[in-house]
Amino acid sequence: HGDARGARQWVSDWVPLGSDKPFGSFAVAQRNGSTVRVGGWSIDPNTTASTQMRVFVDSTVYAIPAATGTRDDVAAVFPSFGNAHGFNGSVPMSAGPHRVCVWAINIGPGGHGLIGCRDVT
Repeated sequence: HGDARGARQWVSDWVPLGSDKPFGSFAVAQRNGSTVRVGGWSIDPNTTASTQMRVFVDSTVYAIPAATGTRDDVAAVFPSFGNAHGFNGSVPMSAGPHRVCVWAINIGPGGHGLIGCRDVT
């Protein structure tokens, strides 16, 4: 498949050919007192640049640092995007159970990508 951005090569079947939404993995959701730490990785298929990240705690949205952390494991699977796609950040979270969701902000065509959700107690 080729277009104005050039041919794409997808390594994993779960990355849809021609998808413009960011994708990745939400690997960590750890409560630390009055905060929750989230971590994982995200890639936007429209660019090799790092993605901006947002975290929802229930219906409240927070920005965390962009996904610029070194992830050699991700680069091994998606070498054309490089290794600067890890995200890690902490946001406020009150006592009790909450639904925590991580989104990657899209660059270019397509919508934002839901990286995942976790229930945190």
